[in-house]
This record gives sequence, structure tokens and C-alpha cells, in this order.
Amino acid sequence: MGTLGEELAKVAAKELTEKLNNTVGRKLTKKVSLPVNIGFIGSVALSAFLARSAYEKDHPEYARYDIDGAGKAGDNVRLVFLTDLHEKEFGKGNKHLLAMIDKADPDAVLIGGDMVIADKSHPGYYEDRVTCSLCTELAKKYPVFYAEGNHEQRVIDENFRNRLEEAGVTYLDNETVDWKYNLSFTGISLDDDQYRPVSPKKPDKGVLDIKVGKRNPERFNILLAHSPLFLKEYASTGADLVLSGHFHGGTIRLPGKVGLMTPQYQFFNTDVVGLKHFNHTFMIISSGLGTHSINLRINNKPQVVVVDIKK
Repeated sequence: MGTLGEELAKVAAKELTEKLNNTVGRKLTKKVSLPVNIGFIGSVALSAFLARSAYEKDHPEYARYDIDGAGKAGDNVRLVFLTDLHEKEFGKGNKHLLAMIDKADPDAVLIGGDMVIADKSHPGYYEDRVTCSLCTELAKKYPVFYAEGNHEQRVIDENFRNRLEEAGVTYLDNETVDWKYNLSFTGISLDDDQYRPVSPKKPDKGVLDIKVGKRNPERFNILLAHSPLFLKEYASTGADLVLSGHFHGGTIRLPGKVGLMTPQYQFFNTDVVGLKHFNHTFMIISSGLGTHSINLRINNKPQVVVVDIKK
């Protein structure tokens, strides 16, 4: 047996060794578990993000606007505006969407384009079954006016327009129709340059005037123009109200109605949803109904736009 001093030294050494082992073990555990924890948290966050997006995509809501008829509208008129369906179905046969429109009880339904899917990378390919079915059902109850978006402009099959017109839809490809209540509807088909990514070209004033035609200033003129980027140019045509979509609400909506990204790859854009105006022209931008390419919606539910034009 050693001396008392030796025994105390052994005990102290043993305690020190145990403390060191415990400390090193804890550090090793942290090094191993930290990436595992981050990965787990990331997976949970991504799952929640995608689940929220899936929920929003299937739950459209109303966006309601009151617009002054500027002394031109012959009566109070309610319009429903639809855009950017991209062949999306809300229930079988779009029964939920149709029920929302019926509940709104509009005098007419206006459509702003990109209801179909026409893939630019596959010329000649398009899908229109859902769109034609929806328009056929709507035309049984309401006057329906349909303007083109960039997807419709890729559809070279004339049967698409023919099917809609046979169902009773008024198709407006750079055309104007005078309607009751002293309203006129114009559908304008923009050029490819206006849909160019990142830096689209503004429409030429002369070309725009030719496409839109001469406006009657005594009538309340509504312009269906798919892209919302050119309000100033649209206002120069004499439009009282412009109805647009195209940007899908900015995909992920940030505070202040700022869109994270548009289909034309503009980031942090403020022209993605809501009411805008320039001089005496108002523009309503819908967040649309469907998605395409980037199938996400966050803080950005699909919209059935209800416009009440006040006499």
C-alpha cells in the first residue's frame, strides 16, 4: 500500500481523467448531432413550406374592388375577372370555382388569358380541356369575354378559339366589343418582346393604338391586357380600367404586396397584385388562379376578382 499522498494523487488523477473524458465526449456528441439536428429542422421547415403552398393553391379567395364609373357607366355593374388558370381544377369540373363565381353573382365574366397551358419549349403542344369546359359552363349563365395571354398566343390551332366561340364566349384578339351599361371591352394581344424575361420591351405607342383601336371617350373602356408592366402605356389608349394578371401574385408574397419572383424573372416586384392607377386609369392586377413552371404559392392565394363599377 502506498503512502497517503500517493493514494490522494491517484484519486485526483482518476477524477481528472473522468472529467476530461466527459468533456471530450460531449464535444464529440455535439459535433455529430449538430448537422443531424440542422438537417432535421430543415426537413421539417421544407415540409411545412410545401404543405402551406399546397393548401394555398387549392383555396382561392375573393379580391373585391369598387371602381368609380367616372360618370360613364350606365348603371352599377358587377364583373368577375379570371386569369392564369393554367388548366387548374378546383374540385371535379371546377365545381368549387364555379360555385364561387355563382355566389358573386356577376353581370359578366371577363377572362384575362393564360387559362391554358402551351409550353414554349414544345411548339404545338397545349392543354385546353379544363379551360374549354369551364368557359362552356360559364357561358351557359353569363356573358363571357376572353382575351389572350402569352400561353394562348402559342396555340396555333384555330379550333381552340372556335370551340370557345361555339360555346358562346366572345373572344377578343386585338378586338373591341361594345356592351350594355355603356361599357366597352377590349382584349389586347401583346408581342413576344413584352414577355421577354428580365427586361421586357415596352409596347410601341403607334402599334398599341392600332391594336386597341379608336376609343369612344363617352363609354367606360375596360382593357384586358395580360401583362401588368405597362400601365402608363395602357393609360395612353384611353382605358378607364385595365385588368391584368400574368405574374401569379409574385409566387411568394412578401410584406407590402411585393412579389419575390415573376414568371419573367423580375425579383421583388411591386406590380404583382392589387390596385394601381396612373392619371385617370385604374389597373387591377390579379394573383391568378393556377401556377406554371414554379408551382408554389406562399402568402398568395388564388383569386377570383370581383369588380363593382359604380354608376
